[in-house]
Amino acid sequence: MDAAAHKFERHFCVRECRRVLSLLWSTGEEKTICVAVSGGADSVALLRVLCGLYPAEKRHCLKVLHFNHHLRGEESGRDEEFVRRISKEWGVDCVVGEKDVAVSAKESGLSVEMQARECRYHFFSEQLQRLGASFIFMGHHGGDQVELFFLRLLRGTSLEGLRGMQAISEFPFSNQQDIRIIRPFLNCTHRELTDFLHSENLSWVEDSSNSKQDARRNQIRHSLLPLLEEIQPGVCRTLSRTMEIIGLESDFLEQELELQKKLHTDFETWHPALRRRAVGRELIRLGLMPSYESVDFLVKNPETLHSCQGVDLYRKVSSDELIQRKIPAFWDETQVLVCLEPGDVREVELPGNGVEKVSVRCEVLPRGRMGKLHDKPREQEFFDFSATGSTIVFRHWREGDHFQPIGMGHSQKLQDIFINQKVLKNRRHQLWLAEDQKGEIFWVQDLRISEKHKLYPSTNLVLRLTFPL
Repeated sequence: MDAAAHKFERHFCVRECRRVLSLLWSTGEEKTICVAVSGGADSVALLRVLCGLYPAEKRHCLKVLHFNHHLRGEESGRDEEFVRRISKEWGVDCVVGEKDVAVSAKESGLSVEMQARECRYHFFSEQLQRLGASFIFMGHHGGDQVELFFLRLLRGTSLEGLRGMQAISEFPFSNQQDIRIIRPFLNCTHRELTDFLHSENLSWVEDSSNSKQDARRNQIRHSLLPLLEEIQPGVCRTLSRTMEIIGLESDFLEQELELQKKLHTDFETWHPALRRRAVGRELIRLGLMPSYESVDFLVKNPETLHSCQGVDLYRKVSSDELIQRKIPAFWDETQVLVCLEPGDVREVELPGNGVEKVSVRCEVLPRGRMGKLHDKPREQEFFDFSATGSTIVFRHWREGDHFQPIGMGHSQKLQDIFINQKVLKNRRHQLWLAEDQKGEIFWVQDLRISEKHKLYPSTNLVLRLTFPL
């Protein structure tokens, strides 16, 4: 081994990456892996380490994925060109996706940050499936881990939430359970990664938005963490170890909970930590978000009705099982057909499904009369009338329904979307949806509109739905 190779192998981030790789497959085995590369120091260091660990003849196994969000003007284009260039220089295929995230966020109603993440992860999902890859490597490091710790701590979370990211974790989409996210740098600091890049005489690009203090993450990064580091040098490494301990103790609690359930012991005799964890898990199973107040009440008051996010339920005595007082009506086949022509204005009454009946206003109007899209009231949605067609149907959710929300690259099971959006189980069957004359869903109450039915510059006629919130 020459001096340069020896120096490369000695670096801590290289050893960490090799260690994580050894957990995935045997040395020498060829597997296609994707690498998310933004152009920043962390992802460039990750790509360089992987290129060093993969000899040139096996580098065809590496695939760079870069997503251009078009959020930072010329910087976004600069980042894309930089990633394309280093990928070519290092002999790695590069695939680039793009989306005007700011426009998509306005259309979807999501924050720019959430819309950016969703667009990026859907791009990753599509490419992983296309390439037949089961692993995507990301450059998150110990500093990111600590920032996440404080973000969740300030917002309020459970022990499970404070454990942070894992080196190997599932891809965050329910239909992608065979894909894993690999984060080999969680034990490394940002400084160690930039030191590695300097030692390799490599450059990277800086995201100017990271220096702004208007986001909570940046406030933690630039104000809180430097202050803590001044008070206690090495605090980030200490917190990383603390998160590791929290993760291990969380795993132990989970194992102990499973043991108590198998032994059928009396819930009321369990340790308070186990009781709280069990009730919290039951709430999640029912599609509810566990709050401190709800968990505390249900733990301490068996057989007593409690309203959690609009759902009335109680806990059976001596058990962690939660029972809903009312079982919602399932698979309601009620539907209302509406035929529309240009210039029509219709008030359509929709019967209730466990709730009061509602009226929806349907209008077909020229594009010039709809006003500005970003000024529309929350209770209104606009669609391309040529896409919906003149015959539309209002109905409830049916088993097997698929929907492609605006901003997504492909359709998903509506059930998966409900789960990801944390729509309560009894609410899912009460929501109305609309399908076009081809039978495709173009609107779901309380969710976003369809990607295929959104307005385009060429849209002449607009379908406007006004639905009470």
